[in-house]
Amino acid sequence: MKKTKLTSTKAAQKNKLKSKKTLKYVLGGVSIILVSSFSGAAYLFLNLDHYRSKIDQLVLEKTGYQLSYTRLTTGFDDFEPNLRISNLSLTNPTTKQIFFKLKHINLTLSYSSLFYLQPIFSDIGLSGSSLNFEYDQHNNLLLNHEILTNLATPSTSTFDWENFLLHQKNISLANIDLILLDSKHKIRPLIIDKFYFNAQNSGSNQHHLNFNINFPRSHMEAKLDFNGSKLSQINDWSDGTLQINNIGTKGYLINLTAKIANGHLKSIDTKLDSNQQKINPYTIQVANISDFKGRISVKQLSSQLYQLEAPDLMVKTRYGYLFEHASISGELSIGAGGYLNISKLKLAGINNLLKISDISDKLTLSGTIDSVNLNWKGKILKPYDFNLATAFTDVSINSNESEVPSFNHLNGSINAR
Repeated sequence: MKKTKLTSTKAAQKNKLKSKKTLKYVLGGVSIILVSSFSGAAYLFLNLDHYRSKIDQLVLEKTGYQLSYTRLTTGFDDFEPNLRISNLSLTNPTTKQIFFKLKHINLTLSYSSLFYLQPIFSDIGLSGSSLNFEYDQHNNLLLNHEILTNLATPSTSTFDWENFLLHQKNISLANIDLILLDSKHKIRPLIIDKFYFNAQNSGSNQHHLNFNINFPRSHMEAKLDFNGSKLSQINDWSDGTLQINNIGTKGYLINLTAKIANGHLKSIDTKLDSNQQKINPYTIQVANISDFKGRISVKQLSSQLYQLEAPDLMVKTRYGYLFEHASISGELSIGAGGYLNISKLKLAGINNLLKISDISDKLTLSGTIDSVNLNWKGKILKPYDFNLATAFTDVSINSNESEVPSFNHLNGSINAR
């Protein structure tokens, strides 16, 4: 019996040693495969520019555009793969017109991509480009005169761009010139001389977004910090703060602060003071707003009730006042109803707003809306009951539009429900 036990013990020890050796060989083989794979991938990555013709062909097949760049370099940034491209352009092979240009691209891939099983970048840096967006008569969204998509029949892609972008650790856009044009509704273009943007994800759904936008006579700074998984789903944010400063040569023009907590808007506080600076974010055809001053506040009174207050508003344009010591007040009970009161609305100032559209060439307004009193029940966009009362003085419309009549010095009131 003792011999049998001894024999079985020795056999077990041999099997154990054999298993250990097998495990070592397996681990060694796997290590060799991994090292070889990594080395091969690293070699391909570090020599990516040598495969330029294949890259160009792949881009042409996938996008329909010819790729060009002056320099492509690869390496490592803090041990993470880094790619830099200079003077990239995409050209329409049929028209030979350049569709898109970008001066610098800097991409650093994070090893956390292996954990999330999707591309996660420690840094995405894009700078130096001109983007001309247009919404045309046929519902097409164009970029630099090339159709991106039709908004009436949008793409059915299931890729979640918002989720992808919010997972990136750092995104920077710099020196981007923008033109936004709505030709369908004949709205004059909005021109942005330089656009800067930075988004940081500090983990645990903590996001920090910064904007810096240069207009012809001022620039706007905006900062948004929020704790949530989706930018578009404010009701899921545990907290958030939005700050906007529109700054001119003499100081702050607009200062806005909005606060969100537990998925609810808590307050919006806006201070307006142009310091008598002329403001014109649009084209030269749009008359300047020469002066404005006031304060607008929105407060949450309860979970479903909000209050709006804007006393003593002043907005003056080249054509006259829009608001002259005017006031706006109201309340909104979400889903239940509310009211809105406006006093001293000047129609002369509306001529300035009409300059945004080509319709301004055919209409000229003057006079005063002394009061507007509106109350409703139900949802604000789908009320089941509403009352409107308004009074006006010396209202005139000079019209060259066939469907709009002209009249002068009209006084009266309107009650509707």
